[in-house]
Amino acid sequence: MDIDGTLITAHSKKEGAAATFKKGFGHHPLGSWVQNTGESLAMKLRPGNAGSNTASDHIELVNASIAQIPWRFRRRILFRVDGAGASHALIEHLTGLNTARRTVTFVCGWTSTDADENAIAALPESAWTLTVDVDGEVQDGIGARPLAHVAELTGLATRLEHWPAGVRLIVRRFVPA
Repeated sequence: MDIDGTLITAHSKKEGAAATFKKGFGHHPLGSWVQNTGESLAMKLRPGNAGSNTASDHIELVNASIAQIPWRFRRRILFRVDGAGASHALIEHLTGLNTARRTVTFVCGWTSTDADENAIAALPESAWTLTVDVDGEVQDGIGARPLAHVAELTGLATRLEHWPAGVRLIVRRFVPA
């Protein structure tokens, strides 16, 4: 499931419309979709001034999304949320949803700090692996040059100590075309 927000411009004073963080005026709904089918699962309507990383809104949307999925498909769930969802409360909620009958995993955006950039620079070239596309095929760029590489930064990242156990930090680099 993908969770993301969007800004919707209102050209007049519609109910719930407010100034947005991008200096516009309108609404800032948060929605979730099944990635492989494109189906919309849940939507939280919010005013334009709603925070991008409001954990309570993300948690409410996660719970509403799971409730929309038939029981037989709730055994293995993967959530994807951009950096706006990178909150301790949301990640702790997602890890807390794991039971003996259900596995919830997640991919979450992360804002890089100088410490992260230093750790990335310390990665040896051998740590980087070619990326694959959704079909499992190696992505190759122009000629023999790869499009992108990934590496695990977990052991070098200093910020993970305050996150739940088992959280891994994966980084991606793009090779210019």
